[in-house]
Amino acid sequence: MESNVVPDPLTDHILGERRLTRITGLDFLRWYKELRKPKTPSGAERVRRAHGVMVMLRTLFSYGALLGSPETRRLRDILGELRFADAPPREQRITFEQVSAFIHKAHELGYPEMALAQALQFEGTLRQWVLVGTACVVQTLAFVFR
Repeated sequence: MESNVVPDPLTDHILGERRLTRITGLDFLRWYKELRKPKTPSGAERVRRAHGVMVMLRTLFSYGALLGSPETRRLRDILGELRFADAPPREQRITFEQVSAFIHKAHELGYPEMALAQALQFEGTLRQWVLVGTACVVQTLAFVFR
């Protein structure tokens, strides 16, 4: 694969492979519009998905800028100027009974780490990605420094 190309298997059919030097703000706007499209003709727009990809790209290019890449710094700056609509916050909340059932089933199936993560998420009012991301960092550090 050529250097300075952004591969993204999740959204390859929309983003494809594009040299970083050729990406403009219009590309980001077009990608957002495509990612927002409903899965089926009668389905709802996937605003949360489209916004999430743009946030992921902002994070990715910010990290590249931190490492000193001029192209990722340029793209980070472009994304910093753009605003993308996000879906409204969810109104449903998981109940204590649902959490208890999940924890019980996770233990029953031999997944104590999932039970612990769900308990921490519910009791600590944490988002799942915070727990999973933190766990991945801890596991990586434990592996590196063993």
